[in-house]
Amino acid sequence: MEARRVGDSDLYLHEKVSSDSGSVEAYRARARPYRRPPTPCPPPTAPRRPRPVHRRPRHGVAGTGHARCSRSGPGRITDTSGSLGTVTRLLLIRHAPVATTGKVLYGREPGHHITKAGLAAARELALRLGKVDIQAVYCSPLERTRETAARIAEPHGHSPVGEAGLMEVDYGEWTGQELAKLYKMPEWKTVVRQPSRMRFPGGESLAEAQLRGVQVCEELVGRHPDGTIAIVTHSDIIRLVLGFYLGQPLDFLSRLTVSPTSVSVLDISKKGGVMVTAVNTNGDPVSWQ
Repeated sequence: MEARRVGDSDLYLHEKVSSDSGSVEAYRARARPYRRPPTPCPPPTAPRRPRPVHRRPRHGVAGTGHARCSRSGPGRITDTSGSLGTVTRLLLIRHAPVATTGKVLYGREPGHHITKAGLAAARELALRLGKVDIQAVYCSPLERTRETAARIAEPHGHSPVGEAGLMEVDYGEWTGQELAKLYKMPEWKTVVRQPSRMRFPGGESLAEAQLRGVQVCEELVGRHPDGTIAIVTHSDIIRLVLGFYLGQPLDFLSRLTVSPTSVSVLDISKKGGVMVTAVNTNGDPVSWQ
């Protein structure tokens, strides 16, 4: 018996069969093995952009509507949205200007007192803050902050309390140097562009200064579980603290501006909630109450 394939598409084989009566041609059905057709590759497509996941932030910022605070009693601040509960309001105040403000990086150098114009600015700020029920006033131990804090505390019958953790950044060998000279140094580019990598020669890093500033704020919240306290300190310390509670990378430090005698408002709850209510205001409570 011989067989031949009729075609690839046939399901039968054609066979020639020999018998006593002669040769006859017959078809015998034989199933061919099934072959799965090849799966064509899908045409290439452009990558799809992932859909953004929108989450409600834990921390709130003024103007976002995530939390609103109101005064529910003498010296007591309550978040009306319910996300923070009872909070401690921190008034972060930069000291009044001294003669070399904007000219010298005086840092922790002693002997820098506020000017006559600075004294007048501190008194004006004290009048504006006289409308606020301030429970306590804390300050950096340096002269310029103590002098500013004394004017703010006077209308409320308080005496400023010095806190070492509120001290200016330790600029080390750069302390007392003219800013015009420092601007020309290669290291100054690191201060502006990547402050997270900067450690001042013979001094501290900005990350270390930020840590101690935040620790002081948390300790003061523990001492004053509700109400308002004033903290008189330095520009870099205020910017570092605000940046931390905003969740801002340290390298974005230069995006915040803190002027002399300005007031930035920070509400912190013992539950862990935080709201930055105001930044770099003139201290008029109308702008942040």
